[in-house]
Amino acid sequence: MSPKTRIPRQQRGIETRDSILAAARELFSAKGFHGTNSKEIAGRAGVSIGSFYSYFKNKKVLFMEVFKAYKQEQIIRILREQNRQRIETLGRATIVRAIIESILAAHDLSPGFDREAMVMCYADPEVKEYHGEIERQINAQLVETLRQVEDRLRVTDLEAAAAVVSNAVVMTVHSIKIFDAPLPRDRLIDALAEMIRRFLFKDSEAPAG
Repeated sequence: MSPKTRIPRQQRGIETRDSILAAARELFSAKGFHGTNSKEIAGRAGVSIGSFYSYFKNKKVLFMEVFKAYKQEQIIRILREQNRQRIETLGRATIVRAIIESILAAHDLSPGFDREAMVMCYADPEVKEYHGEIERQINAQLVETLRQVEDRLRVTDLEAAAAVVSNAVVMTVHSIKIFDAPLPRDRLIDALAEMIRRFLFKDSEAPAG
């Protein structure tokens, strides 16, 4: 943090800082980064603009903190869902569904903030860099998931396969959660699951799960 800002030690200061973060996430979700100013965030949080700047150097620093916390929430949800079941005991259709549902659940947190985060990834190198770091973590976890059933896969490059699957799921999830998808959610998810299953798994495996 800048020398002009402070890290709160007492409960009141922690609550004030958390209120600013929560207000910022709400406003960034509703109005976007460029459509929101620091005074609005301070007002929504119920603090003075001076108090705002005592915790955050500027709006961009605040956005990055909100963004990083949000992406960490997402990755925790994905990892929790993917680790919840013993993948190696599941049928291939169930494995694919588990992967899709874990990413879908992570994007339930705030579709509005997801939309703005995606815009900022294109506009801001720092946001793009951190987003890429999170993607690498998610893909690494997916590689470990696939490694548990490697003998049943048709693909051999697990890192490339994980990246392709992750990108396909995220793009479909964005279509459902952020944009007005042209088809019903269930039809899109069913088609996505079938595509991923055929891409990943050998044809010789009897249908299961």
